[in-house]
Order: sequence, then structure tokens, then C-alpha cells
Amino acid sequence: MAEPCALFSASDLETIFGTEVRAGRNGISRIDDVAIEADSRHCRWSADALDASLQIAYASDFDSGEFGCLAPADPRAVEVDLGTRAWWSELTMEGATLGRLRVCTAGSLVDVTIVGDADAGGQGAAAASCQYR
Repeated sequence: MAEPCALFSASDLETIFGTEVRAGRNGISRIDDVAIEADSRHCRWSADALDASLQIAYASDFDSGEFGCLAPADPRAVEVDLGTRAWWSELTMEGATLGRLRVCTAGSLVDVTIVGDADAGGQGAAAASCQYR
């Protein structure tokens, strides 16, 4: 299993976000959302007007030992068509937008979070990052 930061080159990220993005940092974090409890691998990237993170949890990362994927607890989450189960939620405050895309694949849960300018097109960038690979 590749580390999340290794999934995208600097050129990939520039294409997705439309701006130069600083090198990402890998880490381990926790998904604790409704009935989903799992460790995950993550990568965080930043640029002048945005921060983005990619979290990936595989079946073996779930506390229960079984893969599960549910809609995010966020009541604003709406299902989106990416050819698999996926949800998008967005919150805009004071000119900044926090967007989150959750995508479920056959054996992994992927969360993409983008914080940036309200008009930065976060859903499109998040979807592009999931479809890019």
C-alpha cells in the first residue's frame, strides 16, 4: 500500500488544483465518524490559498476488522455520482470553504478535505483527485 503523498506528483497536484502545491507530509490519523472507527494513512498539502488532505483507510485498518463505508455524519453531505458510493459536503464561512468528499471503493474508504477560497471549486478538485488515480 503506497503512502498517500506518493500517489500524486507535484505536476498532478498543480493540474488538479490549478496552482503550485507544496510537498505533502504523510502521517497516520484516525477516522471516528458515526459507526466508522479506523486508523488511516493521510497526506496533507498546502498552497497559498488552500489546504488539502487525503485520508485512506483499508479493510485491515478498521477496528472491527471488517471494511465498512457509510455516509459522513455531516447533515449537509449529499450523494454524488463518481461511479461508486460517494458523498460531498461543503461549508462556507467568511469567504472560506471547507469541502469534504468521501469515496468508497471495493476495499477502501477515501476522504478528501479541501479548505480554501469560497470560489476555488473544491468539489471539482476533490472529485478530480479521486478520479485521477
